[in-house]
Amino acid sequence: MEIYKRFRFEAAHRLPNVPPGHKCARLHGHSFEVEVEVRGPVGEESGWVIDFDEIRRAFDPIHAALDHRCLNDVEGLENPTSERLARWIWRRMQRELPLLSAIRVRETCTAGCTYRGEGEGDDAATASAGAGAPTIVIATYRAREGEVDALLGILADHVPTLRRLGLATARPATLLRAGDGRTILEIFEWRDAAAAAEAHRRPEVAALWEALSARAEIVTLGELAEAGQRFPHFAAIDGVAR
Repeated sequence: MEIYKRFRFEAAHRLPNVPPGHKCARLHGHSFEVEVEVRGPVGEESGWVIDFDEIRRAFDPIHAALDHRCLNDVEGLENPTSERLARWIWRRMQRELPLLSAIRVRETCTAGCTYRGEGEGDDAATASAGAGAPTIVIATYRAREGEVDALLGILADHVPTLRRLGLATARPATLLRAGDGRTILEIFEWRDAAAAAEAHRRPEVAALWEALSARAEIVTLGELAEAGQRFPHFAAIDGVAR
C-alpha cells in the first residue's frame, strides 16, 4: 500500500548553470508543492501504513529550512533545480521515514519531478548530505494472534539477508520482547540511509517483508506500553541467528 502527504512552501531561486539568456537564470519565485510517498503493509490493528502525522513531523524541519528562503543560499542547493531539490529532501527524510518510497516536487502546476532514491549508494554527494554513515534502526513488530514463533522464524533470516545483499553492517543485531509478549523489537544497523530505499527494490527483501506483514504489523515505539516509562525493560530473545 502506498500513502502520501502533500506540503507547500514559498521560495525563490535562480539556476546558475542554464544557457546565457535563459529566463531561469534570473531570481524568481515558486509556490513549491512536495508530495512525500510512503510504501508498506497496512497494520491489522491500526488500519494504516503509518500515521500521517509521522510524515508531517519528518517534514517539519524541511519546511523550516526552505520556506521563504532563497534556495541558492541553502547548503547543498547551490543549483536548486527541482531534481536537485527532490534528492536533497529525500536524503534528509529517509532516516526518519524508512518506508519512504518517493519524493515529488512541483514548482508549477504543470512541471515537476519524482525521485525514488535512484543511485544513492553510488553518489559521492550522499556522504556530504549525511547519508553515507551507518544508521541504526529499531523496527517494532506486533505479531498477529498465534504468529509469534512464525515471526521469529522470519526475523532469523531478515538481517542475514540484508547483510548478504550489502545493505546492513556486521554490527550484531538484537531482538527484544515487549511486556505484552507478542511485540518484538529488532535493532540493527543499515549500511547507510540509502540502504533502506535500495532494500525496497530487492526481490529477496520484498519477499521477506511480505511474509512479515502477513504475520505482524509494524507499530511505532510510542504505541508500546513501555513508551511511557523512563527506563523501559524488555526481555532479550536468544537463540535466533543474527
